[in-house]
Amino acid sequence: MPSPKDLLTQLNLTDHEAEIYLAALGLGSASVNDIAKKIGKSRTATYFHLDHLLKKGIIKQSRKGKLARFIAKSPEEVVADAEQIVNQLKDVLPLLRSLRKKESQAPLIEIFDSKEGYKKIYETITALSKGSTYRLLEGPRAVALELGSMTQAEWTEYLKMTIAKNIGSKALVTESTQRMTPQKFTRENELLLRKRVWNMRTVPDSVMPFQELMLICGDKVLFLFADIDLVMIIQHESIAGMLALMFDGLYIQGKPVAHAWA
Repeated sequence: MPSPKDLLTQLNLTDHEAEIYLAALGLGSASVNDIAKKIGKSRTATYFHLDHLLKKGIIKQSRKGKLARFIAKSPEEVVADAEQIVNQLKDVLPLLRSLRKKESQAPLIEIFDSKEGYKKIYETITALSKGSTYRLLEGPRAVALELGSMTQAEWTEYLKMTIAKNIGSKALVTESTQRMTPQKFTRENELLLRKRVWNMRTVPDSVMPFQELMLICGDKVLFLFADIDLVMIIQHESIAGMLALMFDGLYIQGKPVAHAWA
């Protein structure tokens, strides 16, 4: 999980500004000297960054005579400000979409090694809106690599996020793949995995000797090639749509699973 400082830097704060905000938050009403001492920086450097934070509205200032005191905006206010920006972006989303180049442009293709690629896969899934469903085609070789891609603690966090957002999976896997994951997970993660929204079907390994992974999320298609330790992401609405149709054709041939990963 990102640290508070890392998250604050995503809200248009520099590392130093985020550090000063957190220090001021812990001190309550504080002077420049108080904050400088807390973070181990000079008074001049601290005041320089405080001035920027004042302009950004993250820090408030009060005066009693010549003495200036600084107070950090509450975390609730910071979150409310961020949510307001998100809502404003949503309001102009139709306009932004209209400005995007048409689908005639070449697809965006990204290639990563499997460790970094798996992070991209999980980021893509957890970024889906609430109630979304993605398509998954996976074989045993990909699952074996996937199980080692994160610690059990990281799996717990990821599974809880997808459950909280009610993100569903329309999955087609081989019978041997369906038996693999619960044997490798902790009991907690095994229960979380089963709690997720699964619409799973299986096919015999002899019918579909598929070893890799293909994931379709919106306009993105993600491939894992376990034998060469590589993840490829293709972003293109038409390509994703075509592969989704092909997936659905295979999916209806599979055998429904009443309880996924049971």
